[in-house]
Amino acid sequence: MVKFLKFVIALLLLPCVWVSVRVLYEIAAVSVRGELPWMSLVLFASGFLLWLLLYLTTNRLTSLYVFQHEATHALAVWTSGGKVSKFHVSEGGGHIVADRTSTWISLAPYILPLYPLITGLLWALLLWIHPPSLAWTPYFLFVWGIIWSFHFSFTISLLKTEQTDFSSQGYLFSWLIIALSNIWMLTLILWVWLSPMPLWQLLEMAGQFTVETYRSLCELALGLVQISKI
Repeated sequence: MVKFLKFVIALLLLPCVWVSVRVLYEIAAVSVRGELPWMSLVLFASGFLLWLLLYLTTNRLTSLYVFQHEATHALAVWTSGGKVSKFHVSEGGGHIVADRTSTWISLAPYILPLYPLITGLLWALLLWIHPPSLAWTPYFLFVWGIIWSFHFSFTISLLKTEQTDFSSQGYLFSWLIIALSNIWMLTLILWVWLSPMPLWQLLEMAGQFTVETYRSLCELALGLVQISKI
């Protein structure tokens, strides 16, 4: 029953993926029309592409990702007030044993980029402690691109596998939450980094796109119902 309810929720939220993509596109479009930090973007993209090349051609440091994956599960358990009694990581996979489970705990590794967040926080802390470190920003962006690529490459590779993380929540519901979370994360990063518009304008645009999308779907559904009655 719970899985069926989540399936219905996923169907109802499916248009939000389109809305989120529209918002992301608009932010990118507004940013392109302004003055972009091209060098910063190129450095980040270079690191991102470098890891993709390494991922496709060499040993992919699987155990390092497995540790991130299981550590994020454990972090989700702790933030939910639970306890982890076993934590296992190996080249072939890993698992934790906890006293509870939930949607957040199951899907946390796919929606919470642990390594990129830790790296970003450490960089912010370094800048606060030692402001002249700002001169090292190009090197940081290149490395950060590699770390983000590391997270996304493994996350995407797991979407096509039969993970209990997905089956326990329902595949459509899981994929929808993962897609929305990652699109919103990317949108937030671009908005903070490039500042193309005020926050109120971003929220207003998202609300407008949401109303337009659901209104169009309702009109389409009503039209199909009328046609079926003819």
